[in-house]
Amino acid sequence: MFELESFARALESSRETLLTEVRGLTKWSSQHDELILALFEDEVIHEGQVICHMYGMGRQLPESWRWA
Repeated sequence: MFELESFARALESSRETLLTEVRGLTKWSSQHDELILALFEDEVIHEGQVICHMYGMGRQLPESWRWA
């Protein structure tokens, strides 16, 4: 069952883990650039999927999404 508090805690935990790893980097390389670009591309795809589902269900996008 979906619980908002549990979901929010999981997101915060992921955020903290990512920030800890990024802050721990001592050298940046082209491999890091490639990883960041791959993650960005993946997130854009997910966002597009959510938008398609919203429209498919006949729902309007929230105003906060209008930049997309």
